[in-house]
Amino acid sequence: MSATMASAQDVRLERLLKLLATLLDTERPISRSQIVERVAMYPADDAAIRQAFARDIKALEAMGVPVAVVGGQPPLYRVPPEAYEMPDPGLTEEEQAALHLALATVGVELPEGSSEEALWKVTGGAAQRIEAPITTAALPGHNHLSVLWRATNERRRLAFVYNGADRDVEPWALSCRGGHWYLRGYDRQRGDDRLFRLDRIEGTPSAGDAAGAFDRPSERPPAGPPPPWMLGEDVVFTASVQVDADQAAYVGGLEGVMVTDEHPDGSVVVDMPVANPAGFRTFVLGLLDHAIVLGPPEAREGIVSWLEAVAYP
Repeated sequence: MSATMASAQDVRLERLLKLLATLLDTERPISRSQIVERVAMYPADDAAIRQAFARDIKALEAMGVPVAVVGGQPPLYRVPPEAYEMPDPGLTEEEQAALHLALATVGVELPEGSSEEALWKVTGGAAQRIEAPITTAALPGHNHLSVLWRATNERRRLAFVYNGADRDVEPWALSCRGGHWYLRGYDRQRGDDRLFRLDRIEGTPSAGDAAGAFDRPSERPPAGPPPPWMLGEDVVFTASVQVDADQAAYVGGLEGVMVTDEHPDGSVVVDMPVANPAGFRTFVLGLLDHAIVLGPPEAREGIVSWLEAVAYP
């Protein structure tokens, strides 16, 4: 499979996940235009939007997602959580840990018509892949998963080397995205919530002897990695972006984004801390003509240079 095809599939998968989250996170049915605004990953052309949206709804239905369509002009859409969510099977934390680790490290042959997502729900995690039909779960394993999962589950402090520095971390959650495992937790040296990619941990991490050595935040830690522009350990720069009225509410509500100015036409200026310039570039370009990077100059020039290299190789 070519890199271009793989990239297109990744974009489609991310859009399906955002569509499903949007349909689950509304208390009443909403229109296609409202959904498109919230997902913010559909084409700009209206005809292309209609075609892509129809394909996505059919894909969700093929996966067994109960999409409720309320007739009318325009039709309204919603996924009732009570019809989608699995009942709690009553597994203990130890049983969840064993099942989660098994799913992460071995191939699982699923019966025809079943869903990989259902197995991840049983473990208290989230589905890492959505395909239709699904026949095999092929999540990557990792040498550190066993010790990291135990430390996370039992709230044991972790010690390891990352980017050449010793770390003392209170592990909060493990997640998998884009073929990589991530550990999210509190870095005691830096006094902050940090994200660590497992394949960048140097040597072998060690867990402390004391279980229950820390308390997790009262608010549930994020279930997965942060947005693409924050997939890094340290902030590289803070970007100032002007977003037009069509996307202002969506962008202003994203994690880590702060609205710094509001204009009479409904557009806003936001500040975005960027730890991953490539992820930031992808996000901004995904907004098409709805966003303009105001600064810093190196961020704006970086996007212009990238576009020129693509357009005039």
